[in-house]
Amino acid sequence: MFKDKSKRYQEEALALITNERKRQDGLWGTSQYKDFFEFITCLGEEYGELCEALNETCFPNKVKRPEKGGHHNILKEATHVAAVCVKIMEGLLDPNSNFNKKEADSDE
Repeated sequence: MFKDKSKRYQEEALALITNERKRQDGLWGTSQYKDFFEFITCLGEEYGELCEALNETCFPNKVKRPEKGGHHNILKEATHVAAVCVKIMEGLLDPNSNFNKKEADSDE
């Protein structure tokens, strides 16, 4: 029984990430592998928003922003972090992406 539930949650999580990647492609295009640095900074921004959602949920703050916290926002921001990681992986796997051109240029 536990394995079935675990697999279901994994499939749900992967579906959320896939849907977020599609949303990102709709916003910025499917072939945008500008530069590795750009995606790492995007990842940092998304990770910061995940931390903010956790802080607003778990810690008593002097200036509370409850609209930034809660289970829904934690899940949303975790999905964004994972989707950016997948985009980075896509760029690393694509031999024609800018992520790999710099490495190929340095090999010469």
